[in-house]
Amino acid sequence: MESKLQRAEEESVAVRTILLIILISGGLIAVSVFVMSDIFENGYVGAYYSLAVLFDAVGYYPTVNVAFLTRDFYQFFAMLVIDGVARIVLIGFVIATVIEFAGRVNLKYRMSVLTARKLRNHVVICGYSNFAERLARDLSRLNQEFVIIEKERSKVDMLHDLGYTAIDGDFTNEAFLNEASVRSARAVVIDSGSDFEDAVTVITIKRMNKNAKVIVRVKNTGALVNVMRAGADQCIIPEVLAGEEVGEQILSIA
Repeated sequence: MESKLQRAEEESVAVRTILLIILISGGLIAVSVFVMSDIFENGYVGAYYSLAVLFDAVGYYPTVNVAFLTRDFYQFFAMLVIDGVARIVLIGFVIATVIEFAGRVNLKYRMSVLTARKLRNHVVICGYSNFAERLARDLSRLNQEFVIIEKERSKVDMLHDLGYTAIDGDFTNEAFLNEASVRSARAVVIDSGSDFEDAVTVITIKRMNKNAKVIVRVKNTGALVNVMRAGADQCIIPEVLAGEEVGEQILSIA
């Protein structure tokens, strides 16, 4: 949630900056229109030439020559300077907006969210660890659709670079589970590293999608009872499974 709030604050600052630039540019253009209207003694002509000079679209119009002959050249020159400053501000605004957009809008993240919202009958992985990494590789190899919810932004960026669909957020929060389309998921794998978060996530998921199979990786056997009571369909301890597998291999050799 902290990353979400931080992004919201940054976007608010960006919006205020953009509005300030628009106000400054609008003020300069208004002054230019006033000066040009005074030169040509016509508000419509003044507005036309202000905008035309601003966008390099001045066409042939006899009144321009008349203005130079009948009016003070310095007044007309001042208008050109004002329009030039307004143009510089506007061009700077456009460049700054493009840079701001490229820097703040994480296209990979936006695409991941859009992709996750369209998923159906998929797998949701809550938390990214060594266990989740192996699971993601296996699901990807089997062409199974999945989405990963991870709290650490650096891990999410890495997952995007790997081509995975990943969401930056707290999977104990229903809002982020909604973004991962948990309501239409067929299975959810939880690997939070915290017994409390495991139980909270299981309860939330079962309330959202009672048909989803919830598998929890727990750290020790002491947490099995609490997680199962919360509604988990299956609990696994990889270290125990690995030990049993090694034991079976040793026995098969003997």
